[in-house]
Amino acid sequence: MDIEFHYYITYLVALEAGFVQEKAEIIAVSSQMVDDNIEVNYIENHAGEIYKTYISQTANILKPDDELFRIYPIFHFVPGNYMNSSAFRKDGIMHVLNTTPNSKNAQNLMNIALDSKNLYRIGIAAHTYADTWAHQNFIGYYSSFNSLQGVLEKAIPNIGHADARHKPDLVSLIWKDERLISKNEIVDNNQRFLEAVVSLLKHFIRYTKKKIINRDLFLETIDSIFSLKGCSDYHKQKRKDMYNKLSCRLSGKQIPEYDKFSWFREAVAIQNDDSMFLPNLNYNRTKYVWKEENYKKSNYYCFSEAIKKHQRVAGKIIETDKYSQLELNRW
Repeated sequence: MDIEFHYYITYLVALEAGFVQEKAEIIAVSSQMVDDNIEVNYIENHAGEIYKTYISQTANILKPDDELFRIYPIFHFVPGNYMNSSAFRKDGIMHVLNTTPNSKNAQNLMNIALDSKNLYRIGIAAHTYADTWAHQNFIGYYSSFNSLQGVLEKAIPNIGHADARHKPDLVSLIWKDERLISKNEIVDNNQRFLEAVVSLLKHFIRYTKKKIINRDLFLETIDSIFSLKGCSDYHKQKRKDMYNKLSCRLSGKQIPEYDKFSWFREAVAIQNDDSMFLPNLNYNRTKYVWKEENYKKSNYYCFSEAIKKHQRVAGKIIETDKYSQLELNRW
């Protein structure tokens, strides 16, 4: 899924579940930041101590860093139930690491995050949970299992859904996954995404304990927005306008504009050490420092800590459930 689901839809689901606007925004930004958190940063505090962040996505999935390879199954391709009927293929092949929707592992991660009452972790887990619908029938690892058969696809490394490019992530798109048996091969992303909305809403309501009077109206509205077909900027903007209209109905305000650097800029200052001897060689060193001594209360620090916590929890769950049975040289 892209920003349309991970930010806008997640924000709306949080509002519908009873989160106030400020909390819904933290959840939605954290969800989208999982895809935008692509750089390891070293940030110095007032005591000279260095804090290191952890990434949750690579800048280019076609050129992954081997040492950070585990981010894919932990944040984007949670291994599920490979016996799920939606995963049945024409060649009969199954894979223990296959991503399947609403899997036990993904539900566990969602429930653990909710129990933590940490909004940043809830947003991160919501991203991982929703991706089990979009990324189903792909695995977060190098494998021919991910391979599609076109000429272009053969030139692309078989990592996740790289062969399918952005098709699994786009609202309104209908596409064909020829690996699957005939009754499964036509993929309607809207159907998958609406199922994700229903399940995510149930989890959020478990946290807020809100009694929703007319849940069907909300789901019908989302479905009607999804029905506006098209993946162009024009169609995306039309749907965005409709998301904002729904947000106004739920909270009286439009959805805040997303800025992937806002939390970083609020918390971190950049210091450049310019060399007076080699000014023409761009011999500059950039240093990041926390702006405030109480930086641990900043959104960026809290998000970064939540990423690390999700990584530890998910790694333990997945390694126990799946990877302990395998011998993979990149895990």
